[in-house]
Amino acid sequence: MVGRLGPIFQGVTARLLDAGAIVVAPSLDKTALDELQDNLCNPAGLLTVQGTLAHKDGAKHLTDIVKYEVGKLHGVVAHGGLDGVYHNENTSIVGRNFLKTPTKDILDELTHLVGTHHHAACILMPLLNQLAEATPALPSFTLLTGGLPCVVPDSSDQQTGAEGPVLTSMYGFGLALRRAAWNSKVRVNEIRLGMHVNRCDSERMADPRVRPLSLDLGTLCSYIAESPVDRDRRIRINNNADLDQVLVSYDAFPNHFFKIDPPARQDPGRFPKGHPGKSNHRWLFHPQPVGWTKQNK
Repeated sequence: MVGRLGPIFQGVTARLLDAGAIVVAPSLDKTALDELQDNLCNPAGLLTVQGTLAHKDGAKHLTDIVKYEVGKLHGVVAHGGLDGVYHNENTSIVGRNFLKTPTKDILDELTHLVGTHHHAACILMPLLNQLAEATPALPSFTLLTGGLPCVVPDSSDQQTGAEGPVLTSMYGFGLALRRAAWNSKVRVNEIRLGMHVNRCDSERMADPRVRPLSLDLGTLCSYIAESPVDRDRRIRINNNADLDQVLVSYDAFPNHFFKIDPPARQDPGRFPKGHPGKSNHRWLFHPQPVGWTKQNK
């Protein structure tokens, strides 16, 4: 996972863990890493690392951990520009008047956000390409981007301040990365979110959600990462209906989850004919319509 630790990072991580993935979560903020572990009840598949991909030394440390402690890198999920700009908390440009904000402040945030993701991609894409060349696997790099105006808490007033160019800069980054990977075996896809991550109370009352947005986005990320047909795809999600529709398109009914029992094996170590099972396969939580029974299967 690449991106600022927060609700989106936590929700996507939770769903990737549900899908049986080992998730490496890097951050320089040790307190935030501890909170992530606590909030997810210290899952066995979560490896938190105090480090960063933003510079050469930190990237080498993280890649060494992936190589020697995890084994292989099968996929990356990177999010940015979704819930504000937080690089410099003391001089945050969020909500500030665009024309009265010094250019240096805007460029500083822009450099940090795009620079971090660009450096991470330059480090991680070669690792994914190595796996793609050595095995039939199709590793994935999934981008989760946004850029809508921030919502002032407890207010219906929606404004974009000086953070606008920074938030939307991830659109250009996603376009460039998808083009750069055109001849690669790595599947690069992008989810562009046109929804407010932290909504005000009036929005929540007018258009309530069944589950937190972050968990549904995590479910979508896990489906895209596992779908061998997705490549160079940009998925636009502007409202709850869009999100429900795309989840359904991935055989993910968004209103009910239950665990499917694994099929009986014909003999030890083998799955039934035609089943793409693996020796370490972990059965996922597949959504089905409410009231679904085995008789409907």
